[in-house]
Amino acid sequence: MPTRVLIADRDGSILAAYRDFLSRTGFDVLTAPDGLKCINARRCFKPDVLILELDIPWGGGMGVLEVMHEQFDVPLVPVLVLTSRQDPESLEGVTAFKMVNRYHVKPLAPDQLAKLIRTIEEESLLPEERRPAVLAEAARRARRRSHVRTHHALLGAIAQPCSPRLSEKTEPAFGVP
Repeated sequence: MPTRVLIADRDGSILAAYRDFLSRTGFDVLTAPDGLKCINARRCFKPDVLILELDIPWGGGMGVLEVMHEQFDVPLVPVLVLTSRQDPESLEGVTAFKMVNRYHVKPLAPDQLAKLIRTIEEESLLPEERRPAVLAEAARRARRRSHVRTHHALLGAIAQPCSPRLSEKTEPAFGVP
């Protein structure tokens, strides 16, 4: 079964280039141009790896990471953060989330991205082996729930049912479907 990759970036040309290259090299790829679509796609598409730009609209990459941290009913997936930011504050904020495996400054060639995904994939546990860790993390997050800041705009997207379009590979990389 091919590795399922979700890519969230505001730049439609980057989404198209990464999607096309990764699809040709055997990955199952879905793209999201903003935080809301990324959260919904993560729930419905169930990726093995998330490639996340920090500066995406509708919640930003940090908002997506915070919602991922709060969602104990959806398994955590490894995250590769791609960004043009180089300030220490961004790096510090991103590394606070344990699901972030890598932080890479743009630009990143598609073939380099494929290598990083393979590396992350090799470092990750198999889904069956990940289950006890996910359950332990869910319990920990449930205990801390009252202390976690909620992002209402993103959480509203979580309640939406999965769209059949998320499984289609014909969805454009940018624009409103």
